[in-house]
Amino acid sequence: MAYAYAAYGGASVFGPMFILGGIGYIIDRFLGTRFFVFAGITAAFIVTNILIYGKTKKLSEMMSKASKAEKEQKEQENQEKRD
Repeated sequence: MAYAYAAYGGASVFGPMFILGGIGYIIDRFLGTRFFVFAGITAAFIVTNILIYGKTKKLSEMMSKASKAEKEQKEQENQEKRD
């Protein structure tokens, strides 16, 4: 599971950078400018942060649910021991 999160993190960073930066590079080559590659990388930075924020939020919610379930289970076991 750790490999999956590492792969997602890598893809979340490098995927948008290569795609948006590459599109900017192609436009710059076609127009003879140097602006669009920087605009593409900036857009990739924003997309990367959104993707990582979403994944972190989802992971945090999963961990919170698991923690609540574990806590309820322990409370139930303690209640059964008392009875």
